[in-house]
Amino acid sequence: MIRNFLINTLAIGIVFYILPAVSITPINITNINLLDRGISLVIISLILTALSLTVKPVLKIISFPINLVTLGLFSFFINAIIIMILDKISSAFLITGFVNYLIFAALLSLISMGLSIFKDND
Repeated sequence: MIRNFLINTLAIGIVFYILPAVSITPINITNINLLDRGISLVIISLILTALSLTVKPVLKIISFPINLVTLGLFSFFINAIIIMILDKISSAFLITGFVNYLIFAALLSLISMGLSIFKDND
């Protein structure tokens, strides 16, 4: 579980550098350094993990008929909605535009999948 959290944190950091529409601002704005951004990144990853464990299953159950008809493509919208909720909850995380939510969710999924290759199967 800790490995998954570290992979997701690293994936969010990579997407942050790839996608210019995403900004992570440190909680301590008076002294901005790399450590403050790292702490903000970890907090954002914790919130995203909590949302994925609580809200995402409920959204999947509610949207099951739509997801079935679209052969699973509606899952991208569910991930974008989770990212949108994260944006509304956290003041350190900002994305502009719904298309950027979709792009962020797709890149996050792809990069997490790519990084999970390095994870050991226990």
